[in-house]
Parts: sequence; C-alpha cells; structure tokens
Amino acid sequence: MLVVYSIVLAVSFLYFSNPNRVTRHRLLFFICLSMSLGAFTIVYADIENSYYLNDINEFLIKYTDRTATSGRQFLWPTIIDSIIKYPIFGIGAGALPSDIMYTELSSHNYYLQVALQTGFLGLLFSIFSIYVIWSRLVLHAYVDAKGAFATSVLLVFILHNVSEVIMFQNGLRVSVAAWVLLFISFSSTLNANLSKVGRQRTGIRSSHQ
Repeated sequence: MLVVYSIVLAVSFLYFSNPNRVTRHRLLFFICLSMSLGAFTIVYADIENSYYLNDINEFLIKYTDRTATSGRQFLWPTIIDSIIKYPIFGIGAGALPSDIMYTELSSHNYYLQVALQTGFLGLLFSIFSIYVIWSRLVLHAYVDAKGAFATSVLLVFILHNVSEVIMFQNGLRVSVAAWVLLFISFSSTLNANLSKVGRQRTGIRSSHQ
C-alpha cells in the first residue's frame, strides 16, 4: 500500500500544481471522490458474496501476497446495519464497534466510525469540514510546491481513511504529524499568495502614478 500511496501522492502533486485542472471544478471533483469511497465501502462490505472474490484474491495474492478479505467484510456490514437503525444521530459520540458486536477492533473506516457515532448529520459535517480545508488548499496549490504537496497529502489522507481510522483515532503519531504538515503548508502557501497579490497591487498603483 505504501507504493500505491506514493504513486498517488506523486501523480496528485503534478496534477494539483496546475491551477486550471481542479480549481474550477473542485466541488465536483470532491463529490465524485466521496461517492467513489462510499461505493467502495458498500461493495466491499458484501465482498464475501461476490462472484469474483476468488479471482480478486488470486490476483492480489499474485501481486501483493495479500487477499481481499482483510476482516473488514465482517466489521462493516454490522456497522452499516447499526447506522441504518440510527441514521440521524448515530448511537452516541465515542461509540465503538465493540458496543454493537464482539470485537476489540476499530471500524477500520473513518467515515463509518463517524456515522456510527454521530449519524449522517455528523458524517456530513465531517465531510464538509474536510472539503473546506481541501478546497482552500486547492485554491492555493499552484502558488508553490508546498501548497500542491499539502493538497496531495490530504488527498492520500482522505483515501486512506476509507480503510483505517487514522484521521483522529488510530495512529495518532501519524495523524497529528500529517495535520501539522497540512496546516503549516497551507499557512505558508496562503502567505505566499497574499504576498503575490500585494506585489501585484503595488505594481498596479505604481503604473498609475
């Protein structure tokens, strides 16, 4: 997975470095990304019943030495059933899969865990908050390499959280460092953009004098 995310990071860095790529359609891009992650979660939750499961496992074993059945296919259906039962407010903040089934594992999906705890209201608020941060980064990504890199890191973060709860709970040493990196990069990029705007305005005023 490290190789895959490294490739995603490199490709997205080049992609976000171009201001005309995602800037104009960042909301559509984010909606498509969110729907894709949601579809993946629903499909994977039922992977045990997939006609292609054996073929998928053979392919993954051949190239990654791992199978598609990681155990999440047992966690996610039960969590989804609980979300359906309590769709608006969830079963309560701080709730874990151990509250609805016999396990000591986390949800291994940040978005399912948020929905389990706070329902679709909490999930929508969480997704909106992530979008606001990501959208601001995209707007300034082309100013310098730090902005494009921060945007790419957040994209990898968003993708990785469909199979882990690393954004706020598991692996805090990684998540805290990633958040710090994101906001430092965003701050420096924003300052660079403000400085650029200031120089442009100064140039305009000078030309009129």
